[in-house]
Amino acid sequence: MNHRFQLFTPPLLDSSQGCETFQKDLSFYFDFMFSKECFGDPCVAEEAIVYQDAIKQARHIYMRQALGNYHSGQLHEDVEKLRLMVIPIQSDSPGMHTLPWVYFIAAASSEDQYHRTFFTSRLVQVYQKTRMNSILVALKRLEQIWLLQPSGEWARNPSLVNPVLII
Repeated sequence: MNHRFQLFTPPLLDSSQGCETFQKDLSFYFDFMFSKECFGDPCVAEEAIVYQDAIKQARHIYMRQALGNYHSGQLHEDVEKLRLMVIPIQSDSPGMHTLPWVYFIAAASSEDQYHRTFFTSRLVQVYQKTRMNSILVALKRLEQIWLLQPSGEWARNPSLVNPVLII
């Protein structure tokens, strides 16, 4: 569980810490997803790859925003790519509870209502499955982010909204 905190907490507190964390090889952190015994099951192994790819794509979105490295239309394309990656993950998929951070990053970064609604509904699905109150807090933070930083600037200065621990 410690690797999960190490991976997902710094980016939501400080962009420089987040960028430092995300410059490392992410595979070091992925042990929180499934136990080693589960990887013997080919279906679980395939799903784990989808989850890992989704986390990597969310990292990409976060990093480009934190560094102010987006040009018109690119953010939308990257968020859409992430949406397409996670469409197969349903509320009864094993390990679906590992993606609230991914959904939060995508929703916070989204400039259009369609993506915001999609990723917010995914957060609600995870909450319904896990009942983790941090997800409810994250949903409220999204409203703040969209109001204060409608163009997705939140990643450059996440302290403008109250911190949230979404894992």
